[in-house]
Amino acid sequence: MRISLQLVVQDGGGAPATVTEIAQFVRDGLDVGSLGLHLAEAKTLLGRLQRTMVAAQVAEAVARTSVCPTCGAHLACKGHHHLVFRSAFGRLSIDSPRLYPCRRCQGDGPTFSPVGRRLPERVSPELQYLEVKFAALMSYGLTVNVLQEVLPLDHVLAASSIRRQVSTLGRRLEAAQVTDARQQAEGAEGVRPPEIPEPSPVRAVGIDGGYLRRAGHRRRQDGWFEVIVGKSLRDQDAGHSFAYVHKLERRPADRMWNFLLREGVQPSQPVTFLSDGGDTVRFAQLGFGDRGEYVLDWFHIAMRIQNLEQMIKGRPAHWDSPSNAALIRRCMAPSGTSGMAVPIRRCADWKAWAGIWTPRPAPKRPNSSASSRSSSSTWTTTGTSS
Repeated sequence: MRISLQLVVQDGGGAPATVTEIAQFVRDGLDVGSLGLHLAEAKTLLGRLQRTMVAAQVAEAVARTSVCPTCGAHLACKGHHHLVFRSAFGRLSIDSPRLYPCRRCQGDGPTFSPVGRRLPERVSPELQYLEVKFAALMSYGLTVNVLQEVLPLDHVLAASSIRRQVSTLGRRLEAAQVTDARQQAEGAEGVRPPEIPEPSPVRAVGIDGGYLRRAGHRRRQDGWFEVIVGKSLRDQDAGHSFAYVHKLERRPADRMWNFLLREGVQPSQPVTFLSDGGDTVRFAQLGFGDRGEYVLDWFHIAMRIQNLEQMIKGRPAHWDSPSNAALIRRCMAPSGTSGMAVPIRRCADWKAWAGIWTPRPAPKRPNSSASSRSSSSTWTTTGTSS
């Protein structure tokens, strides 16, 4: 059996249709290996189909722009050059003529390329989408291998080009989001907020910091940078996440404002931020405009005590000082405890996860805002409030 695929191109100007044969397949018998298209045949078919379609589209566009729209005279051609266009179905070399403008209508103007004007970007949106999509799920090197395996790319992709593509698209999206956030913030300034704000669809926004390491560094101490990540906690739907490098983000408030707007939070609705109180995360909360109370839970108190225990273990022993084991026992069971000595860290860990602690009455909060930020703390079932 011989199977032929032909592409018929019908020009809109009334010219006769052109028929181009783009593929032929021969099949003998029926088995699993010969049923339908093979991967190599599909890649070759898509590549030929893409080149034939692009050539027909470019020829029609050049024929329309080669005529003066005012007087109908044909424009003179200065020369031809080739434009390289990367698509998801192969790398294309497009013939691009350079034309003189109409001297009777426009005078002695500079030459122009009609194809270059129509194609300011030389990468198709589909290829950009696939590169960015796979680069967000895996490394740049694996992205190159996957795309070259499944797409008819007759050119060699490089991990550096995909990295530049991701950076360019990221900057474009960030600029668009910041612009939208500023416009909505300016529009919200003139609207009077209601006396009783409506309930927010977001219960809280949890933020934290984490360290990532750039590739290409031989020493393990080099290439580390901190990233601020967060996620919205919603009552009904699943929350969404965001992340940014705090040393590179110039306007974190705009980013958070845009994130809250996309989550459906209005300027008049309060938002609760949850974090572990680290220096970087606390600085980010201040950039968001957060002026809430600081709450420290038992889990992080236990983490501090555990860090103290590790520091004591690494302390050099001296003959005239207590041993490290004695210092650890003294830290875990301080003076004043009666009966069985219960380690502070284990007790704190257990009561943190079990949610059991004897609450103490909270002192009355002073009226003045300056004295309300005093160092007095109140231990409750959820932790301490300052």
